[in-house]
Amino acid sequence: MQSDGARPQPDGRMATLEHELQRLREQCRETGQRLDELTGLIDRCSAVVMRWRVVPGAWPVEYASEGVRQFGYTPEDFTSGRVSWPSITHPDDVPRLEAEVAGNTALSEGHFHLEYRILTHAGEARWIDAHTVAVVDAEGRLTHYEGFLLDITERKALEETLTIREAQMRLIIENTLTPAPSPISAHPSHAGASNRTLSSTSRSPHSYTPTILPACNGTCNGPRPRGRNSSRSFASSPRKGTWYRSKNSAKRFDCMAR
Repeated sequence: MQSDGARPQPDGRMATLEHELQRLREQCRETGQRLDELTGLIDRCSAVVMRWRVVPGAWPVEYASEGVRQFGYTPEDFTSGRVSWPSITHPDDVPRLEAEVAGNTALSEGHFHLEYRILTHAGEARWIDAHTVAVVDAEGRLTHYEGFLLDITERKALEETLTIREAQMRLIIENTLTPAPSPISAHPSHAGASNRTLSSTSRSPHSYTPTILPACNGTCNGPRPRGRNSSRSFASSPRKGTWYRSKNSAKRFDCMAR
């Protein structure tokens, strides 16, 4: 029997509850410590972590990491509503971005990847590589999007430079492989040379086609060509200052003046 004013001793059930409460407090402390470490890690890296509530057209930000400071903003700018994410998205990218988000939402994509530009507080355009994850509630309804954002402006600039250089190299290769016009055929004085050659339908298989070269003018004294059908060729076309080429041979005979 307990005396008056004496503190009652806890029974076994109360002792168990106190032990469980102490264990939960310890778990909460450890969880909070790990959360602080993770938050610190996120804030120290160059990436930006965002959490948006799904309100199309508004996309209110519920969380923004310290990384947004690299763009001239503070996390409180977004979480307070002073700055909205759509307001800093580059105007030229808004239609495409809205269409891609709507398409992924309609397909119930749990994770998707986007590249678009945002405007810094100073008005500079920066390219963002956004890896976005869809968050649903217990009933499977989409409630939030969480994104891991990287600044890829330098990579985009490098890709553009490489694209320009590749186009320049292709142009150089095409110009190099294009055959240059023949110096003789390109000369203005030879514009009608093809009209002064014998018709291919009127010469024999071993005939020679004469082409007048103004540089000779009938004054050079090269030797008579020797070889098969040479006498026949010159007998049929004894022109001064004429070069002869065989139909069936690439050999060019010397000029002859007679």
